[in-house]
Amino acid sequence: MNISFINYNEFLTTGLFKNNYIFPKAHIRLEWSKNLKLKGNVFANTIEYSPFLPDDLVYTADKRGKGIESLLSSFIVTPVYTFDYHSFPSGTENKFSGLYYAIDARGQKTYAPQIHHCEFTNNFRGIHLKATNGARVLYNKIYTTEDNLTVDAIGYSNVDTPNGNVTYATYLNGAKNTWFEENKIFNGMAGAYVYNSDDNGGTRYYRNDFGGEIINGVINNKGMNAASIVVGKNSNWNAANPPVYITGLEVRCNDYTGNGYAISAINGNMRKNQGVQDGQTDELAGNQFHGTYSPAMDFKVQIQTGSFWNFSGFDLGKYNYWQHENNETLDYYTQLDNYTELKIQTHTLDVFNPLNSCLSNYPGPFIIDTEFELSRISTFKNTMTDKENQYNDLVDRGDTENLINLTESMSNRNFNSIFPILCNDGYISDEVFETILDNRSTNRPRIASILIENSPLPENIMELVESSDYLQNGHKKQIRRVQSGTSPRLEFEYEIADIKQEISKIESNLINHAIDNDSVPELRETVINYLINDAEENSINYVNRFNLQLAQTELTEAQNTLNDLRIYASGLSNEDMASEIQRFCDVHDIYISILQDTVFDNALLVQNQEFLKEAALDFSPLYSGKAQTLYELATDSVFIERRITK
Repeated sequence: MNISFINYNEFLTTGLFKNNYIFPKAHIRLEWSKNLKLKGNVFANTIEYSPFLPDDLVYTADKRGKGIESLLSSFIVTPVYTFDYHSFPSGTENKFSGLYYAIDARGQKTYAPQIHHCEFTNNFRGIHLKATNGARVLYNKIYTTEDNLTVDAIGYSNVDTPNGNVTYATYLNGAKNTWFEENKIFNGMAGAYVYNSDDNGGTRYYRNDFGGEIINGVINNKGMNAASIVVGKNSNWNAANPPVYITGLEVRCNDYTGNGYAISAINGNMRKNQGVQDGQTDELAGNQFHGTYSPAMDFKVQIQTGSFWNFSGFDLGKYNYWQHENNETLDYYTQLDNYTELKIQTHTLDVFNPLNSCLSNYPGPFIIDTEFELSRISTFKNTMTDKENQYNDLVDRGDTENLINLTESMSNRNFNSIFPILCNDGYISDEVFETILDNRSTNRPRIASILIENSPLPENIMELVESSDYLQNGHKKQIRRVQSGTSPRLEFEYEIADIKQEISKIESNLINHAIDNDSVPELRETVINYLINDAEENSINYVNRFNLQLAQTELTEAQNTLNDLRIYASGLSNEDMASEIQRFCDVHDIYISILQDTVFDNALLVQNQEFLKEAALDFSPLYSGKAQTLYELATDSVFIERRITK
């Protein structure tokens, strides 16, 4: 493997060009490059932020240039010691300051960008990653500029027209299987965006500090308007075909000081459970909200449902936040204090124990015992199968259709014989609950008695009770009195979802290692064989297999996987999902053709630019990021990110 190095250089912009209408684009620009390592470099624009320009020109942020601009390339910024991401050779960190973007990377050639132990100071935006798989953003220190700046750049937006002047530390757009840990983020308007990571239970958003700079043992308020912003699809939730067990992104063990909003899900979603139900101290959400600088909102969910944009399909209802109790002997709190009404349900368990909670992963799990990890998956799957069998026997007494028929036929005359069957300790499906509420042949007190016997009810069923035009206020009041706690059926579903989440995390770690070649080459084959033979058959596993093959430039195998994915999609009953997968295949047919083209004249991209633009403007986490990058190559244009901070 040929490796190139760029080491110990200074890339400086210290003055304006002689032509006032020409401005720097990037200190380093990569296209279709791979195996590049950078250490000990300085990337900087030292011009003041508001210099005098003739001809009524304004020196806006986008004229300051970028540090590294990368299209479909693979690189490592600040290499670390092998298998120890906590340590790195002294003096090898890269530094970025005064730039429009410090690092702007779209796609990858083989492995995803790896950015470690960098110092970002006074940049308009820090790190932007789009359509990557297996990126690592670890141990960086990011001070976003506090200057009030504007941008002149005009680009396409795939959702709406956001405020192009938002400053931020990081933006992960369609970045799957990402490790985002141990970063320190200060200043600016926004901290870290996660947009459209899809059902990515392995994405790590873990142990980052937002706004809590410590100088001489004193915490200084360096927060931002919004610290952690989750946008778009970041779970397996599908409103048209809701899954029973919801997996996806978790925001865990982060430290929030002095931010206007700490954790925000804005027109998007993540995993419904943040942390593990009945978990030990190291398994709970673990985010720390400092009492010294109380945020305006610790946990906020906002779903826009207006006539122009309608994001109701992302709405999960209440999130479950499994948290610690406050420990007032410490200088911070772990418990949520202020959150959006009806959008969070807190669960308090153990007192926070800093000795066994939120432990660092580094020196980390970089020497992976593949057989051990696959054995863990097998054990989890066996446990999950047992749990699912129990669940299927419990819910509706194992026969939903029969209970629906009984409920539909229920009347005052036969109520006494059916009532004991419907009293199932809360293990009633939504379909049966809805049939009970639709029944008009049985008087109101008897309908209420069934609901009381199966309480506490799921949130969505309680909403139907409140909106019922059949039950009277007195009946509703009686039902409300017994709603303390969580439905036993939901608790069982959360328990199984935790197991599925663990499987997803292990799979994600294996994929990340296999793409980045941390271990012996056989690891990739082992992971691909697992995805083919043992993993649950779904579109995500096909896509993971495809990406692993692309990472090794095994284009024939990748094309075969793409063809298999088309066949899989053609058999799906969900037409929207099938259409999305087919378009993923269409976009990547073009991508593979480009990879096979040794001329790189972009003729095929130009020929397909209208299709790529249409795909790029979709919301899909499967392909829109890749389509945007290919369209940008074809037209030398830019897609702006989706940014919402309120």
